[in-house]
Amino acid sequence: VMFDKAGKKATGVLMAAMIILSPLSALLAQAGMTPLIFCTVHGFVGATYTVAMNILLSDTFGQAAFGEVLSIFTIITTVGSAIASPFMGATFDKTGSYKLSFEILLVLAVLAACCMIYITFRKIDHSKAIEL
Repeated sequence: VMFDKAGKKATGVLMAAMIILSPLSALLAQAGMTPLIFCTVHGFVGATYTVAMNILLSDTFGQAAFGEVLSIFTIITTVGSAIASPFMGATFDKTGSYKLSFEILLVLAVLAACCMIYITFRKIDHSKAIEL
């Protein structure tokens, strides 16, 4: 629905902002309503990825390459998740805090958001085949 109403560019910018807000809100989640805000933003990012990312990848790389691109994207995100959890645990064991982990995630989120903005605003020529 978001893609239909707002369009690809607005949705890409919103997704990029949510990607950055998730670890940022985790850094700020100390007490009160901030943990609830983190959970809401993080949940929105997860839900957005499940639906909008497929549409964005399809629109960006074309239907012919969609399966391959989605497979690569899924592998990368799965490996990232598999590495992140033990890394965060080890960081907590060493420092007694998740602050460093969330700071690293924030830097990675800014990089991911920059990639999201680049892909969203990139001019695409679907007549050229993409070799993977």
